[in-house]
Amino acid sequence: MRKKNRIGYSVVIGTALGLTFGVGIFYSHTTLAPDIKKTTPLSAIHTYHDASRSLGAIRIKMFYAVPKNKTAFIARDWNRLVSRALEEVKRFHSLQFANTSLLHVSIFPKPVILENDAIFYNTERTDFGNPAALVSVSEEIERRIFRKDGDLYDAAFAENNPAEYTILGIMYEDVGQSGGIIHETSAETRKEIAEIYGLSAAYVHIVNISRADGFFLLSRLCLSGSGCIGPGPSLIYHELAHTFGVPDQYVNVGGADTPLSEDIMGEGRKGPLERTHIDWITTRKMGLVE
Repeated sequence: MRKKNRIGYSVVIGTALGLTFGVGIFYSHTTLAPDIKKTTPLSAIHTYHDASRSLGAIRIKMFYAVPKNKTAFIARDWNRLVSRALEEVKRFHSLQFANTSLLHVSIFPKPVILENDAIFYNTERTDFGNPAALVSVSEEIERRIFRKDGDLYDAAFAENNPAEYTILGIMYEDVGQSGGIIHETSAETRKEIAEIYGLSAAYVHIVNISRADGFFLLSRLCLSGSGCIGPGPSLIYHELAHTFGVPDQYVNVGGADTPLSEDIMGEGRKGPLERTHIDWITTRKMGLVE
């Protein structure tokens, strides 16, 4: 029997740009959000084009990941930045899906100081949204926090509710904007996988992540209002939508974007979240009947 690989993929948006500055280290604390009942809510909402993966209840497990050589830049108000942005994301999601999909958030109580410098996670290229960092940082977080032998093991975060669609979210103390859905497949190479899903192999990554259905990464700079294409909450939801399998609605040619829609997956990601929407064609492909 062939071993099943876990794969993550998405068409991702460009790298965040900008400079950071030192503000010292400050650990804040956020308690876990209350668990919902471990039963599947009555909801027809599902991942894009796939009714077998329910989005009746979604759990974002959010982390602030800091490369070893970036600890001097840890944001003093990181917890407030994340909490405030995710509250906007929750309101937007609830409105777009008419309260038929529940979005819950758990924020890890302190920054995760990564084991290596940024270059280890980013590799030498950070374009196309820095997906290398998304994969490598996520794998380290799972190994250190979700597994009992991990040095930062947290039983509350390690436990998954089978009724929830689990998203691993990362605010990253470096550059990047990426998100993707995770599938299991018996295909063994990126080329094979790309052919199955009708994708370019450039957007396929084999990942060693078992505790999440999707994952996304966003530079902390985007939440601090520096050097990103749009506001932090809008960019978070754009990447979150990729974890549901929703594709981009723009094309990039020669470094310039051409939008294919005005919604959050296209031009709408560049403006405030309260002034954009998810296109009705997309929500219908995710099970919403209006």
